[in-house]
Amino acid sequence: MLNSLMKQLSFGETGEVYVLDSEGYIVTASSNTSKSEEFVNVPMKTEIIQRAKTGSTSNDSYIGFRGERVYGQYKWSKGKNWVVVGEITQREVFQKLNQLSAAIIIISLIALILSIGAAVTIASRIERPIRYLLRGTKIIQNGNYDYQIDADKIRMAPIELRQLVNTFNIMSDKLKKNISLLEHSALVDQLTEIHNRRYMMQEGNKQLQACIAAGQMSSVMMFDIDHFKKINDTYGHLVGDRVLHHVASILQRHSGTDTIVARYGGEEFILLALRKNAQESVSLAEDLRRRIMEEPYSDEQVTVRLTASIGIAEYSPTLEFGTMVLEDMVSRADHALYRAKSGGRNRVELDR
Repeated sequence: MLNSLMKQLSFGETGEVYVLDSEGYIVTASSNTSKSEEFVNVPMKTEIIQRAKTGSTSNDSYIGFRGERVYGQYKWSKGKNWVVVGEITQREVFQKLNQLSAAIIIISLIALILSIGAAVTIASRIERPIRYLLRGTKIIQNGNYDYQIDADKIRMAPIELRQLVNTFNIMSDKLKKNISLLEHSALVDQLTEIHNRRYMMQEGNKQLQACIAAGQMSSVMMFDIDHFKKINDTYGHLVGDRVLHHVASILQRHSGTDTIVARYGGEEFILLALRKNAQESVSLAEDLRRRIMEEPYSDEQVTVRLTASIGIAEYSPTLEFGTMVLEDMVSRADHALYRAKSGGRNRVELDR
């Protein structure tokens, strides 16, 4: 399953994702890695591993696993047993900008050669769009990927430069869309198409803090599909994946607008019920539990009946676990979930 999920994580032409153990040995890699099996259990000795081990937040480029200069980021798993490393070559990141700079230089040289006879007149018509283009490349290089050049400001420029500015604006727009897509993919679970754990701990925590500041109660629900391993063993992982997607769809449709639903990991889901106290959350959890029972997964070949166990924790100003309110609520809800599963499953338990 891990290898299957990794195949969905490739990005760009050279982007690669690695999963390593705590010692820096490669466990698996994304689909952009040709013959990735050759690198399993091979140690990654690049700078990103040293950053991960020391907790460095540096964003500087470095020589990557394949010997090219890359940009990379890392993320430790809970307990620091695994680390995920993503790398993309500096060449690809700046490829479009370099092409644009080369086009500007070439067109500028051609314009200068052709404009010798009327240097003063043509220079005034060429200098402005070139200045805008050069400034635009610097602005994009600094991270403002959706920068656009106002076409009205260069309407008197030669048609070639106006076309180049138009091309610049098109490339800027596409670059911004690609960056937005990458940012969106980082916050969405690709299998179930709902939010992932990272989104919950970032955006969910922001909305929770807003509710707390407004004096409103909120609750966390930890949701676990009962006997999911048996489903995988009986029907195969493909059906198991479809079951996860089916359950995610039910939770998304029936949780209400004030509830954030995310996949926490494996067969576990997390629901942040904003502006709901414990009893309201218990009522919602019971409704979701019944719907899971009443809406089994079904396709042309199999029907899989499902049940779920749910643990709930209400906001408390006193933290028992972790350093964040949301972390504390998740830990207490997880303990309630454990009681629900050990008490026979297919039930809802409230944190005591």
